[in-house]
Amino acid sequence: MSATAHWDEAPSGRRDVGPMGADWDLLGRAAGSDRIGLRRIRISPGKQSTPVHAHFGEEEIFYVLRGSGWSWQEEGVYAIGEGDVILHPEGGPAHTVVAGDEGIDVLAFGDNVRHEAVRFPRIDAAWMGGMILDFHPVHQFQLEAERAGPVEVPERPDPRPKTIVNVADVEPMTFRRDRVDARARFLGRALGARRTALNLSELAPNTESGQPHCHSAIEELFVVLEGDGVLLLGPDEEEHPVRAGSLVSRPAGTGVAHGFRAGEQGMTLFMYSDVDPNDMCFYPRSGKVLLRGLGVIFRPERVSLWD
Repeated sequence: MSATAHWDEAPSGRRDVGPMGADWDLLGRAAGSDRIGLRRIRISPGKQSTPVHAHFGEEEIFYVLRGSGWSWQEEGVYAIGEGDVILHPEGGPAHTVVAGDEGIDVLAFGDNVRHEAVRFPRIDAAWMGGMILDFHPVHQFQLEAERAGPVEVPERPDPRPKTIVNVADVEPMTFRRDRVDARARFLGRALGARRTALNLSELAPNTESGQPHCHSAIEELFVVLEGDGVLLLGPDEEEHPVRAGSLVSRPAGTGVAHGFRAGEQGMTLFMYSDVDPNDMCFYPRSGKVLLRGLGVIFRPERVSLWD
């Protein structure tokens, strides 16, 4: 499998059922991710992305690439636009996205919970294991269209909850040392995410995102939003070109280090991962290991198994 993918080449499909109308691009699948997922949803004007639903076990984070519309939730209806980030915690309010007059284009990040259940409050149904629990032999989109119809959007939005922020309102942290010159916004932390992490990092021209590293327990998924550069991969730091729309998945436990170097125009990228306090992170350039849950960094001696 290639080290990188691109969202223009991702598997995609169109869903038009009643009030739902959107193009879905399976970016996580294109990148080869496993425990975490990513989809791009391009919602047509006046349409909603999905039936109103809530996950019992999955945490979702949405990012608005362009356009505007509404984050429709059980507790309120909130105006959203370019640069907004929305957290839907596990067990939180049921929700959907409704596009405005020009449509809305969003990235939907989520941890792929293996045994998930989803409730659909407007159609009195739930989904589990690929089955609607009131045993209707139809898809939840069809039930939403037949039983509930489109959601209502008010003329004036409700005040935003803490789970919706704009990227510009999250204070960046600057990291400058050696080859690194980056500004990082910890978006998931700002929203209160617990199961996953989402960071937005801006790299200065010809600088790196950080020391190449690999994780023992954390899976990472990267999306290049702007600029270009290279993915550094493996012990020889092989260079793989990336550009806006490039997707990179780095599974846990590979022992293959990765990093990014920006090109002449710099690079902006999303860094998404699950969260595991038992994770260990190895930095091959320095030979150091980070025990993430303890915040301890040390340099072990590397020996042969038979020494």
